[in-house]
Amino acid sequence: MVKIDRFGWAAGFAIDADGVTIGVRATDGRVLERLRRAVPSGARPSRRLRMDYLYSVVVGSLDAAARPHRFHLVYSELKKLMRTLDLEQVVEALEHNMTPEKGARSRKWVFVHAGVVACRGRALPMPGRSSAGKTTLVEALVRAGAVYYCDQYAVLDLLGRVHPHPRPLSRRAAGEFKGRPVAPAALGGELGDGPLEVAAVVFTPVREGEKPRWRALSPGQGVLGLTENAVAARTRTEVVWPVVHRLAKGAALLEGVRGEAGEAVPRLFRLLEWKPPELEPEGSSLRCPARWLACGGRRVFLDPFERSR
Repeated sequence: MVKIDRFGWAAGFAIDADGVTIGVRATDGRVLERLRRAVPSGARPSRRLRMDYLYSVVVGSLDAAARPHRFHLVYSELKKLMRTLDLEQVVEALEHNMTPEKGARSRKWVFVHAGVVACRGRALPMPGRSSAGKTTLVEALVRAGAVYYCDQYAVLDLLGRVHPHPRPLSRRAAGEFKGRPVAPAALGGELGDGPLEVAAVVFTPVREGEKPRWRALSPGQGVLGLTENAVAARTRTEVVWPVVHRLAKGAALLEGVRGEAGEAVPRLFRLLEWKPPELEPEGSSLRCPARWLACGGRRVFLDPFERSR
């Protein structure tokens, strides 16, 4: 930290985010309020002098007409995170980086890369990395009546229950780094307000032109899939492993591919044993007899129309 500490730090603040103390400091106090916009939802101010993680912002030119232009520099601990002339990009970089960093250090929560919705008091996490189609699938489910929990992370407590992570959906166009925020209310949906048991975990990456089709996974395969998508899989193995093991033993576990998000919605609702009337009216072919499978200690629907590969 010696090289970074040579800068003159004018101001800063600290927050407690899910048990992790994160500090942000800057060489110019005028930008502090703008940097606070990157703070994760639910974080509280902290007076601790010892940080678990520290961000440092070297402020460049704040006047666009100033010559010569000086770049803003953002450091995540000792690593240079960004070099830019746009202060808004600094805020975006901090916002994008803070959640995974707190997830990698938290001892009270396990963060899994997943979109999460809920129906009738049970949660449906859909793990996947960036560009796996999590947001488009969550958006389609919320439009159809599911309760929104998060489109980026499943936040699990030590009992394996999912908690809401209130943040707007991030709708990204192809090739974009930052998505456009979309409030769940704009989709006609509502926010989750408490912890829920998990009914099923579905690993379902998007594949152009494919019909939704899934196969059952064993608890061991589920543990591996959840661990692969856990933010703290390497840094907090002793916390992550018991939680994903408990989750895999108590939930239905499915894996497969899908094409358009809208085609997968009715089948995902059936995993939660909930059939929205607008999706499955009386007399619909979707009400034909389904195949059932004992999976993870729970009887769940498998798609009666598409056989697993």
